[in-house]
Formats: sequence, structure tokens, C-alpha cells
Amino acid sequence: MRPLAVALLVALAVPVSAADKDEENVKDVSLAFLKAVKAKDLDAVLKTVDVPFILDGKAEPITKSEELKDALKPFLEKVEPERVPTELGTLLDSTAFRKKFEDRGLNKEREKQLADIETVLGKTGYVVMIVRDGKERGGLLVRIKDGRAKVVGVPK
Repeated sequence: MRPLAVALLVALAVPVSAADKDEENVKDVSLAFLKAVKAKDLDAVLKTVDVPFILDGKAEPITKSEELKDALKPFLEKVEPERVPTELGTLLDSTAFRKKFEDRGLNKEREKQLADIETVLGKTGYVVMIVRDGKERGGLLVRIKDGRAKVVGVPK
């Protein structure tokens, strides 16, 4: 009886896939990032990010940690805490994001944006859509590296 119970327990146990774990990590780091931005806490933000990083309005991805820290200071100064959303929407892997991006049409500028985004996301990245006023508006770029999720962009 005991071996049957053990076999049944093992058969019914649903292993957590790596993709599910990655998605959970992506959501966790995204929420931590948004809460740190809302609090205007640079040190907390820095714990959630990595380079290369795309920051709203910058022509090229930021490639050095010190440059990212310097760029985030004025970014946080402009933040209006009451306007920072903390609700997440759709989670898109890099393939789904590419399709959605291409569906909106590509021109030279958008092709460069897509190339920059794919550079920072890598093959294991996600785009986390952010919900504000009940609608998905903008998103965060999150890369998985060595099993850890880090925010790598707040695109325009």
C-alpha cells in the first residue's frame, strides 16, 4: 500500500517548469522595480536592474552600471509617485513581443528600437505590460540571466 501511495503522490505532483519559475521571477522583479520607483528609492531600484539598459528617451542602451545609476537619478526626480502604476498586465516572451511590435509596422526608427530591445532582452527576456487606468500602457523589459530576473529597460 505504501509504495502505491508514494507512486501516486509522485505521479500527481506537478513539477514547476523553468518557464513558470522565470515568469514568476519576472513578475516579482517588475513589481519590486515599480514600488522602488514609486518610492523614489534609488538604492532599491538599483537592486532590480542590470545593464545594458534602455531608458526612456536615451538614444543608445546604457552599458555601464555607473552610467545607469547617474541616468536613474534624474529619472526618479521626475517621477510623480501617484502616477506610478503597480499593476502588471500581459507578459510577453521575446518572440511574442517581436510579433506584436512588427504588427504595428516597422520603419527605420522602429527597426532600431526593436534591435536595441532585443539586444538588452536577449533570448530569454520578457516584456511586462503595465496597467494604468485599466489599460495596458507601456511596459518593462526584463531579462533572465543565470536564473535571475532583472529589469533592463523602460522604453519610450
